[in-house]
Amino acid sequence: MSEFYNYFPLTSPESYFVPDLAERYSRLVAGMDAASALTVSRTLRILKMLTDADAVGAPHPAMGAVFTPDEVAAIVRSDITIHSGVMQIADDAWAFGEYILPLPTFEHCTFVDHCGLDAFDRAAIAPDTAILDVGGWVGDTAILFHGYFPKNKIYSFEPLAENFELMQRTIALNNATDAIVPVPLALSDTSDGVGHAMHFHGFSSGISRLNDAGTDTFAVDTLDNWAAKNNIGKIGLLKVDIEGAEQKFLRGAAATIRRDRPVMLLSIYHNPDDYFGIKPLVESMNLNYKFKIFKPMERDVITETLLICVPE
Repeated sequence: MSEFYNYFPLTSPESYFVPDLAERYSRLVAGMDAASALTVSRTLRILKMLTDADAVGAPHPAMGAVFTPDEVAAIVRSDITIHSGVMQIADDAWAFGEYILPLPTFEHCTFVDHCGLDAFDRAAIAPDTAILDVGGWVGDTAILFHGYFPKNKIYSFEPLAENFELMQRTIALNNATDAIVPVPLALSDTSDGVGHAMHFHGFSSGISRLNDAGTDTFAVDTLDNWAAKNNIGKIGLLKVDIEGAEQKFLRGAAATIRRDRPVMLLSIYHNPDDYFGIKPLVESMNLNYKFKIFKPMERDVITETLLICVPE
């Protein structure tokens, strides 16, 4: 059995290895720090090795063939930290250190790698600014942000009813009702619309993405419209993980991003177009951002990869 899992983006069958790869690669790493650029080249190399092996039915390479000994140790340490740290404290409550969830699913990227919050200078986020958690799931990232930024108001967006209910429970369990505002809304490039969700099974419960063929419906708005209607002040941090709809979100948030120039944590792993295309989209706004790639040290090869955008 392979030591890797979920090395392909969850929602995309498209290949990263296309004729214009050199051009797309160069555009992605341009202006990045050396460590970020190396993360990109190593990620793509591992993906190529795995997909080539799958194409001919060959065994996957061992972890030691693609990760350094220190990285393998970090992967194992991350696994042990999560599995040994989760404790059931009630019939419907599980704890991991200071954080409590209404289900026992504590993601490595959130509770071990802290969504990349330790990878940049957090002084860029003023305490009087709003934090937007777009793709809030059950509120796990929202309570993490509250722990890091206890003075900031946090708005967490989750359109699916079952996840939204769990988010409300998470907020209450962590005594954060005064700091975190749950918002039952999907943010995209359409104002006052209706979205459809297609669910994915076999990976994680509660995972879905906007898709016209989906069966669940929910309200959709742009960030620009929602922020204006609700008199939202300056936004200091914007985290977006919405299963491949990130570029639609950015198009519907362009005016707000230009106004506030928030720090942005953008998921780019859901498909090749996001991986190579989100950075150029942000660059086209001409807002003088510096970019960094953050990949949590997990067995997953590309999932949870973030583009961190910090205004200069």
